[in-house]
Amino acid sequence: MAEPLIIPQDADGQRLDRWLLARYPQFRFGDIQKWCRTGQIRLDSKRVKGNERLKAEQKLRVPPQLAYADEKETSIPTLSATQRKNIESWILYEDDELVAINKPAGLPVQAGTGHERSADRLLLAYYEERFTPRLTHRLDKVTSGVLLFAKTRQSAEYITRQFKHREAKKTYMAIVEGAMLRPEGGQHMPPMGAITDPLLRVGNRSVIDKQEGQEAVTQYEVLDSPASGCSFMKLQPKTGRMHQLRAHLAYVGVPIVGDDAYGWAGELLEEWQGLGKNIMLHAAELTVTHPTTNESITFTAPLPAYFKV
Repeated sequence: MAEPLIIPQDADGQRLDRWLLARYPQFRFGDIQKWCRTGQIRLDSKRVKGNERLKAEQKLRVPPQLAYADEKETSIPTLSATQRKNIESWILYEDDELVAINKPAGLPVQAGTGHERSADRLLLAYYEERFTPRLTHRLDKVTSGVLLFAKTRQSAEYITRQFKHREAKKTYMAIVEGAMLRPEGGQHMPPMGAITDPLLRVGNRSVIDKQEGQEAVTQYEVLDSPASGCSFMKLQPKTGRMHQLRAHLAYVGVPIVGDDAYGWAGELLEEWQGLGKNIMLHAAELTVTHPTTNESITFTAPLPAYFKV
């Protein structure tokens, strides 16, 4: 029997059937309903209807069809010497409990359908399966910066709880459209403040919805507005909604450079060509309490070379 799936932190609160459909798009909704109805899908060993709300770290049993799909999609890659050296350069910090890396933009954090390579599988290969890197949070594929893995289940649960209870401190850097500190910029936001518009998840996007949306708070500071017509911002999300920073900035009229999914429609400057299909959003700093020392620890990721204004 295949090992159960461990529900990731980013799936917390999602409906079971919808999460499965997103994870396995090659199967029909009717298939998932049938497997739930016949007991082939079980959550923490219990039968399910499909409408249950998931909790991070729950154990999910799936039928052989889904387990086989996971096996095909999550095979461990073989690394060349050059690839190993490249992955080594990502590592910001490591001890017996944690590994922090500077994830490149364009790399998904977790293996899944359509992802041949991911941060978790590359680390598993790099460490030659000596332990299973466990995600404690996530970054969008198009975002670069600090990504923290735990080496044990206990440490993963300890760190994940800090994100759930809003104890982890996150700082991002972004380049956005609009010269916010210059008179010609046309923006009316103060140079420092908070965006507090509630967000509602709709499919793979988040939208502002003042009636049905969940609390979402983003503190920001505009650091610079050069003549390029863009601004350099520091962002500190106090809540953890999907695409929170991207949706908030787009809503107030300053979409992140490169983020055409949230309204950016400009052209990349020559200095930004290394961005590719990614966006100018970088997870620069993460502070958590260490699982064994109980001391505060901060991980800092340097900006990518193309991150210029």
